[in-house]
Amino acid sequence: MLSDEVVHHRIALVAPYDVDLDPAIRDVTTTRAFTSKQWGGNTQSTFPSIRPAMLARHGMDDFMYLNLFFNPHAPQSPGAPGLFFASSVRQEAHEWPTIERVLVRLKSNRWLYVGQYRCAPALSLTIDEWKSQAPKVKQTWITKVSTQGWGIDVRAKIVLQKRLGRDPTAKEYEDAMGSEEKFRATPEEIQRAFDEGHAFIQAWSMKCVGYDENFQREIAAGNAAN
Repeated sequence: MLSDEVVHHRIALVAPYDVDLDPAIRDVTTTRAFTSKQWGGNTQSTFPSIRPAMLARHGMDDFMYLNLFFNPHAPQSPGAPGLFFASSVRQEAHEWPTIERVLVRLKSNRWLYVGQYRCAPALSLTIDEWKSQAPKVKQTWITKVSTQGWGIDVRAKIVLQKRLGRDPTAKEYEDAMGSEEKFRATPEEIQRAFDEGHAFIQAWSMKCVGYDENFQREIAAGNAAN
């Protein structure tokens, strides 16, 4: 987990949303298998695509699944504020135009619907903030950037810098990202990229702006034993 100072500085002014639903219904958790069968999407993606037939039936294409292992500062109770982090070669987080239907993994195969969230760009971690994080936090990011598909932009920049002996131009970087090259970088190279400001941890504040009671009632009805 990132330090309390880093988190508080970015969500101190984000107010919680009052969810007025019987806790016996509100607090029922579900599984990815259930939500996939009920509303579509695979059981692994953070932002699963919903096939057209399912989308035509229910009209919901706004699912955002957050695993606390990767996003330990995601909202953990309905209506609570939170933070979403992502690695990038760009320092500033982009605007996030859509409202997301957020479900959070509280423990193994137990997902809680926490509400409809607006994500707004927050301050990315500075180099000093990055360096001040606990070694375990930094190692988690470094390992995931080196192995996960979503870390390819950082790995690509590292490889291009080595290959070219300089920072790639925008065109060179765009062409590389459009290729099928996997781009490999060592954990040491990835840490150096974060330490020297060639890669960044972007941040978005998460503010609950609504709560779909009917959606949660469907979850509760289908997961009554949980």
